[in-house]
Formats: sequence, C-alpha cells, structure tokens
Amino acid sequence: MENSTEYVSGVYGEETDAGRKFRWLSKKAILGVPATGERYMFIELFSSLEDMEQKVTLKGGKQDKEMALLNGWGTYTVDWGHGKSLEIMSEKILVVPEDKRELCVRLGKITFGGEKSPGIVITENKIINMGEFVDGKTILSSFPVNLGIDIHGICNFRPACVYCEYDFVKTMEGKNVHLAFDKHTLEEYGPFFKNAEQMTNCSIGEPLLSKTVKEVFEEFEKNAKTVEMSTNGLLLNKDARSFLSGKNLHLYVSLDAATPETYSRLRINAFKQVVDNVRNLVKERKNKLPVVYLVFMPMHINMHELEDFFKLAADIGADAVILRPLVIQENVVKTPERSGYVFEYSKEILSFNEFIKVSKEAEEFSKKYNIRLLNQMNFNNVLDKAMEKSDVKEPSLMKAKNEIIEDKPKKAKPICDEPWKALYILRSGVKPCCYGNATIADMKDYKDAWNGPKIREIREKLAKGQLSDYCLGSQSCPIVKMYMKGKLKRPNPFYRLARYAKNKILRKI
Repeated sequence: MENSTEYVSGVYGEETDAGRKFRWLSKKAILGVPATGERYMFIELFSSLEDMEQKVTLKGGKQDKEMALLNGWGTYTVDWGHGKSLEIMSEKILVVPEDKRELCVRLGKITFGGEKSPGIVITENKIINMGEFVDGKTILSSFPVNLGIDIHGICNFRPACVYCEYDFVKTMEGKNVHLAFDKHTLEEYGPFFKNAEQMTNCSIGEPLLSKTVKEVFEEFEKNAKTVEMSTNGLLLNKDARSFLSGKNLHLYVSLDAATPETYSRLRINAFKQVVDNVRNLVKERKNKLPVVYLVFMPMHINMHELEDFFKLAADIGADAVILRPLVIQENVVKTPERSGYVFEYSKEILSFNEFIKVSKEAEEFSKKYNIRLLNQMNFNNVLDKAMEKSDVKEPSLMKAKNEIIEDKPKKAKPICDEPWKALYILRSGVKPCCYGNATIADMKDYKDAWNGPKIREIREKLAKGQLSDYCLGSQSCPIVKMYMKGKLKRPNPFYRLARYAKNKILRKI
C-alpha cells in the first residue's frame, strides 16, 4: 500500500534519473507519515557509494534502526507500527560537481504492508551478506546471494563437445545423474532458495531437456528470482521460445564459432539450426527478455573467427558477446577427431598473454559492431584490480560523479567475494566457487558445507589477501591466474592513508 508523505525538512525537490523519480536527502531528513495500520514500512533508498560505506539511522518505527546501504537502489524494511514521522540521518556527505547542496542519499517510493514480499526478503539477506563480506567474516548468518543449481544431468549432444569432460563428470555424479529437480527441490532448499537473489544453472547437461523446467521457472517467478542458464540452443524450438519469452532470464548460448565448419569441429553439425533458433528467439521475445548472450571461448581453433563472431552476434541482435576462458581440465579425452580436425586440449588453451591480447581485440570489435562485451576473465573485477596503481594520485572530484570526504582510511576487502556470495549445489557435489576444481561436500550436505571448515578456511585466507590451497588448486580461476603471475596485489595501504590525508585537507577548503 502506497501512502502520501509530507516532506518536513532536509528533503529536496523531485528529480528524475533514467526515468526514475527521486528526491535527494540531506544529512538529516524528517518525513511526516500518516498512520496506516500496517506493520511494515518499505522505503526505497539509493546509495552512490560502494562497499556499504553509506550508513543511515532510521528513527520513528518501533525502534531505531541503523543500517548500511547497498550500492544502487535497495528497498529497506522498517518495523513501523503506528509511527507518525520518520527521521533519516546519513553518515556521509557527497560532493557532487557544481551542486552546492548537502546531499547524502536518494529517496524513492515509500510503501506499507503487513507482509514482506519475496523481493524484500532477498534484499534483507543481501544487505547482511554484503556486510559480512566487507568485514571478512568466516561464519555467516546470511545465505548465498547466488545459488548454483543443477536442473538436468543429461545432454542432447552426443558425442559431447570436444572440450567437455562429460563422461568423467557423469561418473562423479553417480546416482545423482537422474536425480529429479523440480519445485519440491526448491521447497527443500528452504531459506537457501528464499533468500537467494540469483539462480545460476550449472548443469553438465541441457536444461531444456528437463520435463519439469516449466514448473521450476514458475517457482522462480513467484519468488522474484533472476536466473542464469546456459544452453546449446538446439532445443530452442517454437514451444521453448514461447515459454522463455518475457522471463527474467539471462540465457547463455554456447556457440564458440562463426562458421558451420568450425562449429562442427567443436560440437555437431547443427550450426544453422542453432543460429536460426537464437535469431527467432530475439525476434519473438517480449520486453527484450530473456537477455540473450552468445558465448565465445577463444581457442587456437577459433581465434581467427573472433571478428566474424561479433558480426554474427550483431546480425542476430544478441544483447552481448561473452568472452569465456577455456578452463583447465584433466579429464577430457585429449585428442578427439571431429570433421577432420584433431582437438588436442592442452594445445588449444591460450596462454595468459594470448588471452589478454584477444581481450583487447574483442574490445575493439565490440565498439566496431556496437555490441556489448562481457569478459569473464575479469571475474570479480580481477583485471581492474591488477591495474590498480600503488602510487598516489590526486582524487578528482570533478571526474567522479559522487566522491566523499572520508572520515577514516578504508579497510581492504577480501580479494574475492565468491565464497561469501555463492554456493553451488551440483550433482557432482557442493562447490564454493564457479571455478572451483574440487567439491567440498556431497550434494545432500550443502547446509553443513555453507559454514563448514573447508569454506571457512577459504574465506579466512581471502580476507587476508591470500589464496587457500583450494583456490590454488583451481587453476582455471582468473584470480588464481593473475595471482600466480604476480599481477594481483591488494590495494596499497599507504595509498589509502594518503587519500585519507588529502581528504582531510579538502574538508578545510
């Protein structure tokens, strides 16, 4: 239920950004709120700052509430009762170029209700989870923000793609290969499902083969989930396209080739059918959903088709090209021959420098063909971190949209957030990371694994800027690659101290 609100003090006039109406709040804002009789107030707030640096105190409900804000828009809950006014006190003042007002956070809608919606439950968990990550805690009270799931265990490409360790994984999965995944599975996950913002399907199998995939997506919709799912695209027929149209889904189509010849050497002779299916999906989808990505894994067999791949993606109307490194696997048949080409796995993997070179070329093609590029080598912003300089530079207040005057030097975060934010419940076992090489528990033991000794050790090391033995054994991880190359270092504490001192001076100007 939405209600009229009186802006008593510390609230500026209505503005619009990207079509969204909001009001800036100063350091202390007071709102008059008519009695509603509803238990909860849901208040939309926007913070420009990362790492939950913007903290606010809300007064006026049943008890004062102190909380740190997520970056971007979030909906926060106040146990309201019969309050009549709301006081919002912010901790940080922003410096916005050419704006002399005292600005802290943005205020969106205020609504009321007797129950928390699925989206509110997700946001509350996300806030706790982010705080625990920033603090480097090893035992978490929150649940995974991203839950890795395993919808279907069988693939329709036989033989398997030349770089897939399909047969080995099926052996590892054992009796779990044919384990049902349906709405009852999600119910059994309980708070792990309810609190997750994103569901990421990590099947070594084709999810569109599943007979229960439609009912599973109904549960996703009811519970306000964003879904990521990969497909080989062969089953994107008219019925599948109709079912997926309008879904809050990020669909990754594994292609890796721009011509039928290269595709047949990697997969099967179905290039035209897959491309036609994807093209039709883009044409038929509603509200530009699902979001459609074309995946390209650079290898020596296909590097020459990189530009043509961007051309193809632009012609189809895909939303982005995904650049994904070929992972290091030891359990793939080493030299399968297909369409007259012998695929030697170890010789197809690009070196670190080769991948960087391809990444730069991909950026140019992205601009040339006006199609977005998402580089998964930049996992956890590892490339950005690697380029971070330790020398001190003047903080440019005019360049940054929202800069803050810091009260104290920032604490360095753990060098990877995956074991805090994600848990992968797979048929082969539980993993703490999408690049994880080994499992840390049986599939059925995911609850104990979430705060178990193995994942706590991984978190403890990462919080110290180090990599655990588990991480070092997962050599496909871009962070591990950068770390081993000596290109990934924690932010220099002297840089943070120097910036702190500089901001002290800025305060006096």
